[in-house]
Amino acid sequence: MRRLLILGVIVILIFTGCGNDTIPFEKQSSDISDSAITDDLFADSGNNIIGEIGHGPADVNRTEDGDIIPFDYEGGEFSLSYHYSASGRADRVGFLLYLNGEPQPYMADEMEELSYCHAFPVEGNTEKDITFRFIPVQGNDGDTLGLTILSIYYPNFKPDMVESSSYGFYHGILTNQVPIRFCAAPPETTPLSTGLEAVKVEIKDEKITKDFLENELPANGVMDTGAIEEFPYYTIAYDGKLVLDNINLTGKETITVRYKLCGPEGIKMNTVFYLDHQPISLSGTFAQEATLTKGGVWVTEVTLDTDLLQNASTFYAVSVPVDYDRTEAAIKSNSILFYKED
Repeated sequence: MRRLLILGVIVILIFTGCGNDTIPFEKQSSDISDSAITDDLFADSGNNIIGEIGHGPADVNRTEDGDIIPFDYEGGEFSLSYHYSASGRADRVGFLLYLNGEPQPYMADEMEELSYCHAFPVEGNTEKDITFRFIPVQGNDGDTLGLTILSIYYPNFKPDMVESSSYGFYHGILTNQVPIRFCAAPPETTPLSTGLEAVKVEIKDEKITKDFLENELPANGVMDTGAIEEFPYYTIAYDGKLVLDNINLTGKETITVRYKLCGPEGIKMNTVFYLDHQPISLSGTFAQEATLTKGGVWVTEVTLDTDLLQNASTFYAVSVPVDYDRTEAAIKSNSILFYKED
């Protein structure tokens, strides 16, 4: 079972332009039932532990060589028994699911309503088994697809703009990925609507420039720009500005988010934008697929109508590997509060 300690050095949180709030590949265990601890140790300004989380499948079968035997999907509803442990200041831990990089709505235990994110209780040192249940959003007989499970620590936290103005060390993520072997094709389903839709979406490819390497990437926390040959990284701007905590939308009709993704050549990643942990529809789809290229940057600009936003909404982006390959982890941008004054 993968585990994330949320302790450590405050400077790491300030810029999360890379995927370092998940376990780096070289630190991942080859056994998803084993524990692994990141080098990224998050703490509050007093250097105190604020939480810990770990999660993974409750039961894993293996070949004689130690390879994971995929979980079989045999039609209808798929169930996965899952275990999480958590402690610290949070009273909830949330989970987002992605099948082959596509957001996967699900039910869990007594939660009979389909949703893209459910939150589960944390009371002291919590150890709990839950069951994810869903009809796969894609897949055909004979496919083996990766199910990415992404946890969000303290998903119900929002800055109140009185005692807090940022998310601090909350909303950190930890990802896990398990294979699902399709022994049957899933029934056709209608995508679950969230009622959230962008008013404009633009996608383009750009070449990596000197300014991108020397200024934009470092401003977003990527100090070793040579690492883009090994791992995917992102930059993000709101109406052209770098923002780390909150944006006052009072008097603004729209807000445009520019998100850039770069990394090793050939990696396929889906990017999903979220409001309050529910995906935003982008021209009829929730996920935008990008195949990363050497020397290239994938760019998307998403414009939102502020009239459709609540007075206080959590916004972030997540990029998830499309192909089943446990060497790549999902990455998430800083959670940002969109708020309006009364």
